[in-house]
Amino acid sequence: MGRNFNLNTMSKCDLRTFKFCGFPCHDYDEETGDCLVTTPPNINNMDKVLAKFKVDNLTRFADGKAGEVTLSPVTTGSEENHNFWKYTPSGILQMHIDNPEALQVFENFGEFYVTIEKAPTE
Repeated sequence: MGRNFNLNTMSKCDLRTFKFCGFPCHDYDEETGDCLVTTPPNINNMDKVLAKFKVDNLTRFADGKAGEVTLSPVTTGSEENHNFWKYTPSGILQMHIDNPEALQVFENFGEFYVTIEKAPTE
């Protein structure tokens, strides 16, 4: 498998940047916090991408058990959101959900990390 890579850290960064996002993706000096990766990895070797989205709309269908949620990339609100926005400035994720418990996850709107991982081929 390729290495995990956070799009927020495409170039030299400091400990705050990648520790804050909670996605350990590269090596750093534990004493100084300096990033030891100064160039991005080969994009072809990536197997995961991390993005941060916010819920824009939640529609419950008449049966109350199913619904549709629409999310878009975060843009403001924190330094972390600004860093995600730099590499995911636009997009949309729309899901039809038939599981009431899964739909409930989005009821309070909010922000969510979205990990996109290549599925293994059979």
